[in-house]
Amino acid sequence: MTTEQDLEIAQWIDQTPPGQIVTYNRHQVGALMRTWVKQNSPRRFAMYEYHDDQYGLDAEVIAWGLDFGDRVITQSPDHRTRGWFSSLDSVHFVLAYGKDVEFVWIDDLPMEESPDDERSLRGRAALGCLEDGYSAAGPAGGHPAAERP
Repeated sequence: MTTEQDLEIAQWIDQTPPGQIVTYNRHQVGALMRTWVKQNSPRRFAMYEYHDDQYGLDAEVIAWGLDFGDRVITQSPDHRTRGWFSSLDSVHFVLAYGKDVEFVWIDDLPMEESPDDERSLRGRAALGCLEDGYSAAGPAGGHPAAERP
């Protein structure tokens, strides 16, 4: 199925009045889940550090990360160090202290939701994932290197 077909089915399911009991088939539930995952997936990023060596300017990745919007998880390339942070600001503060670093986003922003699309909120609540969901905003008072495109 294409993303457009999945979205069409998810929108059709959205037309179901709240409280009405409807049984959906595997195809329809799969389309709804694929749409939800695309709308709510974490964004992957890398944080790299510039440094001088005997050959001049160089850089290396110092952390890989997942940004869930309300929390960030990082891991060092050698898999020895992991971190759980409340924001990209926290990641920057802890891992970049005294270093010349930049963030690079690997993934595009998740699919945009329509402001009047209640199904995504009802779906998140039904899945036990409701808070504010995925925020496409950058870090509060963020660092230019950490801003999302």
